[in-house]
Amino acid sequence: MNNISRRQLQFFVVAAEVSSFAEASQLLNVTPPALSSAIKNLEDEIGGKLFERRQRRVTLTPEGQYFLPVAKNLLREWEDSLDKLQQRMTLERGSLTVAAMPSFASHALPPCLAVFQQQHPNINLSVRDVVMEDVIDLVERQQVDMGLTFQSDRPSNTRFTPLFNDTFIAVVAPHHPCATQGKIDLATLLASPLITLNR
Repeated sequence: MNNISRRQLQFFVVAAEVSSFAEASQLLNVTPPALSSAIKNLEDEIGGKLFERRQRRVTLTPEGQYFLPVAKNLLREWEDSLDKLQQRMTLERGSLTVAAMPSFASHALPPCLAVFQQQHPNINLSVRDVVMEDVIDLVERQQVDMGLTFQSDRPSNTRFTPLFNDTFIAVVAPHHPCATQGKIDLATLLASPLITLNR
């Protein structure tokens, strides 16, 4: 099994999924003889047949059915390992662009960036100070690497990871009826004129 290559595993998985060497060779952009030879070498290495050849179609043998999830798992581990290596190489030298709301960009973000810069001095950091809606738009358009904002209710393909829960605070004049209350419900707050951020 030491001589089995990633290419052979990929050829085997695609051929098994489409049940055709001819179709698999087209999907993989290789000639049918090259694919057939790679499968044959894989079978020789394993020590048994993986496919039953029937005219233009192929079916998995019992051994092939057993080996299919094994091959998929090996390919997945290969890709995961490469991804981790690329991520590590990227952190050695590259750039990171972050979009953040003004309140976060001016308060909580600088200490985090200082620690990151110490750990990864070769990474060029850039911060985009924008409102919540623009943070999400920049991430969706892939103009920044990540964004820091409140969780939005609008549909989005981006992945949101909560970092902490924030608290809304109402600032009122000393003579306001709510000034002596520790907590104010939203209905009571909305009964008074409010000065809020845009949107």
